[in-house]
Amino acid sequence: MPARGIAGLLLGLTAMAALAGPLPQDLDPTELPLERLLEIQVSGASKFPQRTSDAPASVTVIGAGDIRAFGYRTLADVLNGVRGMWVDYDRNYSYIGVRGFERPGDYNGRVLLLIDGFRVNDTIYDSVGLGTDFVLDLEEVERIEVIRGPGSAVYGSNAFFGVINVVTRHGGAVGGVEAGARAGSFGTDRERAAVGGRTAGGVEGLLSASRYRSRGQNLSYAEFDDPSTNNGIAEGRDGDEYRRVFGKLSAGPVVASGGYVTRIKQIPTASFGSRFDDPRAQTTDNTGYLNLASSLPLGRQWQIAPHAFYGRYYYEGLYPNDGPPPTVSQESSTSEWWGSDLQLLGTAGDHRLLFGAEYQDNFRQDLVSYDQASDTRYLDDRRSSHRLGVYAQDELSLGEHWLLDGGLRYDDYSSASLEGLHPRLGLIWHYTGQGTLKVLYGTAFRAPNNYEMFYASPSSKPNPGLRPERIASFELLAEQWIGPQWRVTGDAYLNRMSGLITLVTDPGDGLLQYRNVGEARGMGLEFASEYAWRGASSLRASYAWQRSRDTTAGMEPANSPRHMAKLNLAVPLPARLGSAGIELQYLSPRNTLAGNRSPARVLVNLTLLSLEYAGFQAGLSARNLLDRANADPGRPEHVQDTILQDGRSLFVTLDYRYR
Repeated sequence: MPARGIAGLLLGLTAMAALAGPLPQDLDPTELPLERLLEIQVSGASKFPQRTSDAPASVTVIGAGDIRAFGYRTLADVLNGVRGMWVDYDRNYSYIGVRGFERPGDYNGRVLLLIDGFRVNDTIYDSVGLGTDFVLDLEEVERIEVIRGPGSAVYGSNAFFGVINVVTRHGGAVGGVEAGARAGSFGTDRERAAVGGRTAGGVEGLLSASRYRSRGQNLSYAEFDDPSTNNGIAEGRDGDEYRRVFGKLSAGPVVASGGYVTRIKQIPTASFGSRFDDPRAQTTDNTGYLNLASSLPLGRQWQIAPHAFYGRYYYEGLYPNDGPPPTVSQESSTSEWWGSDLQLLGTAGDHRLLFGAEYQDNFRQDLVSYDQASDTRYLDDRRSSHRLGVYAQDELSLGEHWLLDGGLRYDDYSSASLEGLHPRLGLIWHYTGQGTLKVLYGTAFRAPNNYEMFYASPSSKPNPGLRPERIASFELLAEQWIGPQWRVTGDAYLNRMSGLITLVTDPGDGLLQYRNVGEARGMGLEFASEYAWRGASSLRASYAWQRSRDTTAGMEPANSPRHMAKLNLAVPLPARLGSAGIELQYLSPRNTLAGNRSPARVLVNLTLLSLEYAGFQAGLSARNLLDRANADPGRPEHVQDTILQDGRSLFVTLDYRYR
């Protein structure tokens, strides 16, 4: 059957199945003590609910309570606190590193980001927004599931190093009206309102909106320290603003949701050779999506779970330059896609089986680059593509203490040549009621995106012959509970990557071009400990040692920290005044693109929350409390070798809830 015919079948079944059947409900980790975390149901690891201890992956769950306790403002803040991960910020976008790997110049395409099963990665750059360009307010998040390791056996492309699944809350969790305001350093203010509830008939609805604005900082860059460039000071060029809206409606088996964000960010770094300290330099990002999911029982042991979605992403970058003649280079892209995913889930004896088919039609993929002064078009590339994936998984119970989990997926991309199947295999041993050992193997791929294959400029050329890059991963994971309140985790992994898509210079014509020339190896050890006292106190600590090597260049790659240590402590304040959340982060020095070393990242964050009184709750957050100088390695588009991060900043919040 042609791919578009299969797509029509999937979408039709989605509409039919939306009329009946229960939707599985997951446990809310924010309502559970630590000793019950073993029973949390996560859905991001295998596309169906399963205990974290049964998932064939290393999984971390961050609940809404953690987000409040530690004053997280963005998804990047959350991920910076997760074992084995870090996030860089170049004063425009945030970029995630996983297990010692984050190549400067990439756009987050090696991690798959989901919102309630919706694929957020756009279809031109594979990019995802982690900072103020993320499509959701964190207040609308019930939990965030971080699934490490290759996930192409379940999700196809982009699930290279892992999957991040953001699960949104339902209207019943609001149960009335919420309003909040935040103000703080750098001329920052934010306002938010939400309304939600549940009817006697079980219909739940939620609607929220927010507005954010930050004047930013005056930033100094020694690379531009000259009277002609304002002595290297970018005055009032760090502004940031966004508008967000989110809605969710559930009625029986049907859940519909959607979100939209529009964000404008000024660029203080003069990236891509633009004019320094020019107020016109900025980027605009718009992200929107619609999501529909349901499930329909088929007999007593099987159910069909259809899912339909639509997404849109728009980017515009303005880069003033001195010419000659002086002008503004403008780049823009628009991507739109729709698709459907149909799953059949059930049990047969000791087997828990999942069969699925997924189709996505990328019906708009436009890349445009031109000069505003002369209206010269350097690039006007307008395309469409589609992808089709079929997959199967089997969770086999081997007696009381053993599980064997196997998965296999095949993908067909119209825009790239894919070869072979992508497997995943996990052997899980619950050697006691409080201990688990996992032996994991998996492969993954990332298909080349439109930007890498078709982008062209006066200094670069396209390469439509790019092939997918691949990874094979081996992992050994042990989890042990010591009593009902203390859990320790040890994790060892080995990654082998081949065909990495890399931007190189063609010696024949001197033009830049993406090619499959990169090879890399990565290995590491991770340790974590979590402890919860009876009451509101909890402690989470982790350490990661990681070693990456670019085997093509024969050296440690840029932006690869060798050591990471993190600690999160939440405690109640005396005299029932509220709670305090203390966060410590250490990231060892990293190589820069110029062959230097960035300084170690040392951060101490503090959040104080009052008890709720008459529906009101106040908070105070201090980021980088010790005012330590921190800098991230620059990227290829920057003159700066390192990008200075924020010093100490303070934010006050006031939230109101009426039920």
